[in-house]
Amino acid sequence: MLNGSVQRANWQEVKVLLMDALALDPTSRREFLNHSSITDADRSEIESLLAMEEATDGILDASALELSKDFLSNEFGDSTIVGQMIGPYELVSELGLGGMGAVYLARRTDGRFDQQVAIKFLKREFNIGKTRESFKREVDIQAKLTHPNIAAILDTGTTDDGIPYIVMEYVEGQPIDWFCREQHLGLTARLKLFNKTCEAVGHAHQNLIVHRDIKPSNILVSRDGVPKLLDFGISKPLDSEDGRDTTLINAMTPEYASPEQINGAKVTTATDIYSLGVILFKLLTGTYPYNSKNKNSGYSLNEIANSDPTPPSEATSFSPLLPFSRARLKGDIDNIILKAISKEPAKRYSTVEQFAEDIWRHIDGEPVTARPATFSYRVNKFYKRNKIAVAAGLLIAIALVGGISVALWQARSARASAAVAVAESDNAKAEQKKSEKISNFLMKVFRYANPNWYAEGFSSGGEARVIDALDGMAPKIDTEFADQPDVLAELHHHFGDAYLSRKEPGGREKAKVHFEKAFTLRRAYFGDWHELVAKDMLYLYYVQTPPRSDESVKMLSDAIVMMRSTNPNNLNLPYMLEDYFHRLSDDEFSGFYDMFMRHVPHPAPDDKYLAADQLFDEMMGLLRLHFAEDSNQIITQKCAGMSLKFKIGKTAEATEFYQECKKRYGAEVENGNTESNSHLKRLAEFQLLTGRGD
Repeated sequence: MLNGSVQRANWQEVKVLLMDALALDPTSRREFLNHSSITDADRSEIESLLAMEEATDGILDASALELSKDFLSNEFGDSTIVGQMIGPYELVSELGLGGMGAVYLARRTDGRFDQQVAIKFLKREFNIGKTRESFKREVDIQAKLTHPNIAAILDTGTTDDGIPYIVMEYVEGQPIDWFCREQHLGLTARLKLFNKTCEAVGHAHQNLIVHRDIKPSNILVSRDGVPKLLDFGISKPLDSEDGRDTTLINAMTPEYASPEQINGAKVTTATDIYSLGVILFKLLTGTYPYNSKNKNSGYSLNEIANSDPTPPSEATSFSPLLPFSRARLKGDIDNIILKAISKEPAKRYSTVEQFAEDIWRHIDGEPVTARPATFSYRVNKFYKRNKIAVAAGLLIAIALVGGISVALWQARSARASAAVAVAESDNAKAEQKKSEKISNFLMKVFRYANPNWYAEGFSSGGEARVIDALDGMAPKIDTEFADQPDVLAELHHHFGDAYLSRKEPGGREKAKVHFEKAFTLRRAYFGDWHELVAKDMLYLYYVQTPPRSDESVKMLSDAIVMMRSTNPNNLNLPYMLEDYFHRLSDDEFSGFYDMFMRHVPHPAPDDKYLAADQLFDEMMGLLRLHFAEDSNQIITQKCAGMSLKFKIGKTAEATEFYQECKKRYGAEVENGNTESNSHLKRLAEFQLLTGRGD
């Protein structure tokens, strides 16, 4: 119940007009009211009362909050009723008084426990058979409903002079729209509060009850944010008669009445879903779905029944007081609400639970059912929901896509050189099919962050790591791409690279398996002499580092020779050369000098330092084809080569390298950070080697 009084009206005048209307034939009453000098509010009240007389299944239109359009009077039978006892309850104050009923705040006084309640009475002049029966039906309906978000009936009875009453839970709160406004609730907070109301309505529907008059004033929110659904005065069992709604529209509240209620059509749970949709529209825009200039009882019934509603994001009277922009409603919210308030009940949500679930999906960043689940829409929602996981997945995906693109280009070149005559159109179709297959496979990376039952991330609750995605997808490569050995080889290569780079326990062994498969597949597809075969040889060498046999060192040497021959501009070649010159010149690898000199790529000098210097110069020349002179890639290699240059007497070049390295990284060395990475360590080593103190 609303704590406080409501604006009062002249009930005596309303009653006189009501009696005059009741004396007329039902078909003449509307014309009589059209020619009466009454306000829209008075007419609304009279029509709500006439609904009782006209509809045999109508139930008391005495709202526990507003009591039929909030028309109040100074009398309720006896003006001294305040202070009287109703069972163990003392009437404290009037909460609301309307055409056929009244609600009072009462306090329990028998000492058993302290309790405030709201007691709803039937007015004396309407204490006749039909309305008493309707009053009892309201009690029977609401007594079935036990839910934390539904105001409970505590007791019922009849006064000594025969007036029926209902003792109800007293809800001290505000209508849901007032609460949202005064608490300055943001968009998500409003959606969550609304969903609690949906839980209450869903409970009523599960008990086969349609409320038929859901509106903000029948949803009170307590100070701690708990909503309570009130007033089942015109609610209706789903199994009653044929389900048609014969209650006059003003026995409801026009703004929230559904098209089928206005047209007197069959009422179902979809009717309440419509009203909930209008309430959500109001909570998120401050206005209504229709913008009529010809309003009847505050709203245009014709528009509700026949016109298309305005999307929330386009509401012309969008409230400037809302703490969020209308742009946030565009898309999902527009579609959710428009589905809920569809003209045709069959096009609305099937249940209140589905309505609320779509709102939760929007809150959680998941695709909503009210919007077509296009591929781009689903991917966009998934990205917003899993930005970190997607970022990690993209690193793998980009590497895979990039590597596969190179592999496919090289595969086409190899096939062209072998004079494989394939019709251009057939080739285009094959490439398209291949691309789609690769894309579908890569999408599984993202699905490891999706906790739904149908996605790869289900077993981990969507918290899968990148390594978990790799482990899950690795066994599927050979079966999904068995007929595409070029793509299969590239996938194995990049999976191996990912395992090797992450340096997790067992990662090196897993990487080796993938590199070996890639190497075998490439040799079978491209032949023994190909740049991709050379690349796989390099990575097989990496996975065995530090080298433990002549075989692995010879593999690196052969890879260098093969890459020089097949594609000297391949970016893998300078890094092959980098590894080899380090093994020949760095003191930490002195135990491998002889092994590397036995297999040094020819032509090369017999001295290990001179051979290393020749490989270094070749590497730098290749890097300069790809990177600028002041890039980190070039400066880092100058740091790596300055000690070698000094050892072979190229002092000027060594000094130049030192100055550039010191300029880029010297500040960290001066701070004592000589072990943070290799180039800082090399600066310190060079200073020790040359006796420099600068």
